[in-house]
Amino acid sequence: MNSKRFSVLVLAVGLLSVVPMFAHHAQTLYDRESSVTVEGTVTKMEWTNPHIFLFFDVKDEKGNIENWGTEFSSPVTLRRNYGWSKDTFKPGDRITVTGNPRKDGTRMLWGQRGGDQGVPGIKKLN
Repeated sequence: MNSKRFSVLVLAVGLLSVVPMFAHHAQTLYDRESSVTVEGTVTKMEWTNPHIFLFFDVKDEKGNIENWGTEFSSPVTLRRNYGWSKDTFKPGDRITVTGNPRKDGTRMLWGQRGGDQGVPGIKKLN
């Protein structure tokens, strides 16, 4: 009886350890075959794990303001590889962002070309 319980416990732990491997691949939400470039003004930066989010306002072709967002890899990766900090982009900064659009059509981009080690597709304009 004890060996049966042990086997069930080992199986349960094994299955639970696989779930995080599939849960953390945000890039799959984005169309990696196409890219979009937009220009806007930073409204907010979320410097959080596991990914950083940067939100910005963009004027559409009619002059209406649309809020866009871009997702980058972890704060550790961006700090180590590119020298970013939570103060790199502040509200009011003018930026251009090139990234992969979301497959569901929402105004969100994956902002790093080539995966987590790719160069962030963002430039400050001011």
